[in-house]
Amino acid sequence: MSVQTISIRVDHVGIIGTDLARMTDTYKKLGFYTSPPSAMDAGVIGQSAPSWNTHYVFDRGYVELIASSGKDHLASYLDKYAGIHTLAVATTNAETSRTQLQEAKLDPQAVLHASRPAAHGELQGTASFRWFGFVQSSFPEGLVCYVEQLTPELIFQPKRHRHPNGANALAEVFIYVPAEQMDEVVRRYALLEKKEKNSAVGSSRPPFWCDKVTFLDEAGLQNRFPGEHIPKAARVIGMLLEVEDLNVVQQRLTANKVPHRQQDWDQHAEVWVDSASAEGCLIAFQASIQ
Repeated sequence: MSVQTISIRVDHVGIIGTDLARMTDTYKKLGFYTSPPSAMDAGVIGQSAPSWNTHYVFDRGYVELIASSGKDHLASYLDKYAGIHTLAVATTNAETSRTQLQEAKLDPQAVLHASRPAAHGELQGTASFRWFGFVQSSFPEGLVCYVEQLTPELIFQPKRHRHPNGANALAEVFIYVPAEQMDEVVRRYALLEKKEKNSAVGSSRPPFWCDKVTFLDEAGLQNRFPGEHIPKAARVIGMLLEVEDLNVVQQRLTANKVPHRQQDWDQHAEVWVDSASAEGCLIAFQASIQ
């Protein structure tokens, strides 16, 4: 069994599908508050139809549900499967990060400017970002990109809608990797590992990002999440969210008839929902560590 964890600053993860209404209904049953859907201007030249999305924002990180139009930059990912794809790495300067990654012999694409409405809290307006991705052959496990938040005060605002399940932080991202590919995949992602001092952009608040990415082979995946589907190829498969009270999560999942399991570890317990029940994204919940 092989499980490896590295520190990567994750701004958010994204789940790609085609039916946003169905996806948001699923996540409502999981206990999330859904903000109004909006069209994303990703800054991609020649994109004939935008994607539509909604967001579940936490103290650290957020989850984006994305409905691809089939004519946007996400269509090629959706051709592979519907589910979690996006692993967005946080940066304070997209141009500088792109230069550093070029020097590391990776293949980052051009920096783009993106924007979307932000309507999930007291402050509302147009959120702006700089971002860049990679050619898919560089990171075939998902849509790996870098994001520079230009308006973090609109995204990570303290007075925002709270989630009924008590979710308050994106704590970990899971990537499945066949055992024979583990060393090579982890080596590539280690190039994204940030060594910078943990400080939030323009704020004395704690960091806005998740900083833990875990790679699991077949045995590692089945040990932590028994019965979860084993993908045919290496890919991003799920996430761990911190919540205020694990009992509240269980009660909500039970009331909404969402299949779930509990795993008891030495120091904590986890409740998790398999990918088949959460729009192609395994979701684990764990009580916040005080």
